[in-house]
Amino acid sequence: RHMWLPGEDARLQELVSKHGRRWARIAKEMDLGIHSLSYRSRWQRLVRTKTTPWSSAEDEQLRAAVEDVRKTRGIDVGSRGFWPVVALKIKHTGSTSQDCSLRWQYLHDTRINKKKWSREECGRLQAALDMVSCVSDPPASVACARHTEPWLLLPTTSSISVIRGFWQEIARSVATRSPKQCILKHHFCKQQKLGEPMAVEGVKQLARLVEKHGKRWTFFRRRFFPGFKDTELLRIYHEWQRVGDWYGVDLHTIDPLAMLPDYAGGSEALRPTGIDGRYSPHGALARVSVRDYGPMAPFKLALQIVGVVPRRDKDRGSAPFVAKASNESASLQWMAPHKIDEVVAAIGKHGDGDMEAVSREVQLPLE
Repeated sequence: RHMWLPGEDARLQELVSKHGRRWARIAKEMDLGIHSLSYRSRWQRLVRTKTTPWSSAEDEQLRAAVEDVRKTRGIDVGSRGFWPVVALKIKHTGSTSQDCSLRWQYLHDTRINKKKWSREECGRLQAALDMVSCVSDPPASVACARHTEPWLLLPTTSSISVIRGFWQEIARSVATRSPKQCILKHHFCKQQKLGEPMAVEGVKQLARLVEKHGKRWTFFRRRFFPGFKDTELLRIYHEWQRVGDWYGVDLHTIDPLAMLPDYAGGSEALRPTGIDGRYSPHGALARVSVRDYGPMAPFKLALQIVGVVPRRDKDRGSAPFVAKASNESASLQWMAPHKIDEVVAAIGKHGDGDMEAVSREVQLPLE
């Protein structure tokens, strides 16, 4: 499904006022890669005037319109083109064809269960989605289904628009839920299954999207990150900015997974480290760790200076701190960032056994 941007909505309204409801011509001028009927549906949504709940009088008008269309057109509920005709008959209420369809379904479909999802219903939904996502039939069967049941060939993990009737078929398999209920439950289950943080490429993609479109978290969630919440995307991006500012590095230019050999997730990793405590491709392996395991953990592990203790959240804005150059004292001493680099370099030069030489070189007391 195409996610419409405000500029595209303004352009659509401008073309409708210029050309009228010539959707094929409008589709050719806008060239968004979607069907011409999608432009009509979007325009109907933009000019929709109904913002209040359905009243008893409007329900009666809907019933009368449905019966009239059944008798005069000879088509029934569920037939293609049925609800647009009904919407035209009660257009004074400001209801679109989708509004009429959902309202009729809510009032008259006795099969629809409006209570909490049961385990059996969740099982039927998952079975229907698994059948669509994991189909591995022979090519002849796939070719046959392409003509008879094309909805079976579309993976549910795809970000492209689903074909007409996809969720209707899923709802028919569940039998006790509407297509909209199936869609909402499917996305809810995807969020519940989210146990791993966003991948490195996903974090970089989020940063690029924010740089291009601004902080449109709802748009990003619906279009690119359906398994995350708006607040999670906001938190990940703020962490991205903080880590980049802290280390003074453009995070787009590094590949943390290539800098961490055999890293499979977690808050610890082995990293090639030079004598200055930073990443070095030909350095000896050193263990690095972070306090929290999240989407930015690989970046922190790759950029961390060995010997520098990350500051606490409440200490943001202050200088980082390192352990005192003493084997007996576990207390901490605050230092400026350039002084930390001097201490780490001196320890790499003299070794941790000759702390007096380190103290003389960096001009800091042992105690």
